[in-house]
Amino acid sequence: MPRRDRTRQRIAAFAENREWVVRKAGGGYSLYDEEGSPIARLKADAQGRFEVKRWTRRQRWERLGKFPLLAESLEEALDIVKRNPGGWFR
Repeated sequence: MPRRDRTRQRIAAFAENREWVVRKAGGGYSLYDEEGSPIARLKADAQGRFEVKRWTRRQRWERLGKFPLLAESLEEALDIVKRNPGGWFR
C-alpha cells in the first residue's frame, strides 16, 4: 500500500478552496492558480519548519527578503499565504 503524503493532502485541501493546484517537486510543494501561474512554494527543513517563497518577475522562486521566511508549522506557512492574497501571493 502506498504511503500517504499528509503534508500534500493538507496543502491540497487549502489550495482546493481557492481553485489552486499543488504539485510536489524538488523536495517541496508549489501552489499554482487555475491558469497554471505559480503562486507560492513551501519547503520543509529538517526541524519541520516551512520556508515560504514567492514567484518573481524573474521567473523563479525567491525568498521574501534577505533571510528565509520560516514558518514553525505547515499551518503557519499556509496562513502566511492566505493573509497575503493581494501582495506577493494572490
